[in-house]
Amino acid sequence: MFNTKENNIRIKFNFNNNLIKNTNIYFLTSIFLLALIIRIAYIIINKSYIDPEDVEYGLLARSLIGGHGYSISISGGPYVPSSNQAPIYPFFIAFFYYFSQNAISFLSIQIIQSIISAFTCLIIYYLGLKIFENETAILASLGMAVYPLFIHHSATINPAIFEVFFLSLSILFLYKIIEQPSVRNQILSGLLIGITALVTPIIILSFPLILIWIWLNANGTYRINIKRIIIISTLTLTVILPWTVRNYLVHNKFVLIRTLAGQNFWIGNNPNATGTDLLPSGKHMFSIFPYKENPLHPFTEIERDTILSKEAFRFIKENPTTFLMLTVKKLYYFWWFPPNDLVTEKAAKFKTLMRWPQGILILLAIIGIIVSIKKWKILLLFYFFFLTYSGVYSFTHVGHYRYKGAIIPCLILIGSNGLFFMVNYFYKILFKKKKNLTC
Repeated sequence: MFNTKENNIRIKFNFNNNLIKNTNIYFLTSIFLLALIIRIAYIIINKSYIDPEDVEYGLLARSLIGGHGYSISISGGPYVPSSNQAPIYPFFIAFFYYFSQNAISFLSIQIIQSIISAFTCLIIYYLGLKIFENETAILASLGMAVYPLFIHHSATINPAIFEVFFLSLSILFLYKIIEQPSVRNQILSGLLIGITALVTPIIILSFPLILIWIWLNANGTYRINIKRIIIISTLTLTVILPWTVRNYLVHNKFVLIRTLAGQNFWIGNNPNATGTDLLPSGKHMFSIFPYKENPLHPFTEIERDTILSKEAFRFIKENPTTFLMLTVKKLYYFWWFPPNDLVTEKAAKFKTLMRWPQGILILLAIIGIIVSIKKWKILLLFYFFFLTYSGVYSFTHVGHYRYKGAIIPCLILIGSNGLFFMVNYFYKILFKKKKNLTC
């Protein structure tokens, strides 16, 4: 664990080291099984494996197994190479679609996602041990096991669980570098960040901040820190580069991982922008695409992105005050919820379920940030991810609640520390009162 422990009364257990070790093994096994059972029960009760929505990920997966490559068919036309999604998740579900596209395949995908999600609870436990107390790590892993967002997305066909898993694992190994800056840990961190980028490309925007965090926290000379940064950066780029080369070959343009940046930017910044991807009428924002497409010669992904990004920048230039107000609104939507008329009916129902867990988590996280002020430097990595993710969606649009899912484990860890502080605070008061009564 980094830094020193706080000097206050804490709830402790008088176990010897071996017993503590065995207890933790039993606890982690119990947490894993609890998380897995809850997720599989949710899948079975809701029959989530019967005709689930797989949207663009399913389109790409079916194209792969159909022999068309990583492509999409626009308006029923010929298949054209696409880069509209990061590749790992479509390839993952394509493996199962190759055998069948029925309930068995969907159930298999959801069970594997449930296992990955349950395993993420253990990653968060070990991450918590490196930053906070054992008790905080226990609370955080339990919070991960029962948090409704992760239970729900284990039963869907989208990359939310993969995003949470790979980002959490990347963060764990980044902390390992600070604790034990071996070349092995640096290589693994670089590889994991690269893999994470092929699931959720936003981590690339966080990459300069990650390097700053390593520089601030890692012990070593100037030359040693430069060497660490070069190793991590090289391994990250090594993982991403083959996909970038593929994108250049099919688009004749530089596309690091995926397209749609211009489209998403325009959805959040146009005269009819609402902050989400829907109009108040319930129609998708793309229904008011500013240029008419020829069905026989539709725009390519690159052309559409270029057109829409120009339109968005024009809107911002002509309406700076409106842009600022929209950005603030989207920031609020990201950390809380958009109104029901700006999301789908399914999202509105999910919002009702998530309101209390999200509110309690944010409150505990605020307390956790305050009481962890002395750990600000080591926690700066979490804050950098908060900044990057909320910043990206504030400048584009808040389309789905899952967009914030990747950073929820960081919130749960900080919130668990806030909860542990509160428990100890009230325990201290009760302990003193009880002591006074017995005197």
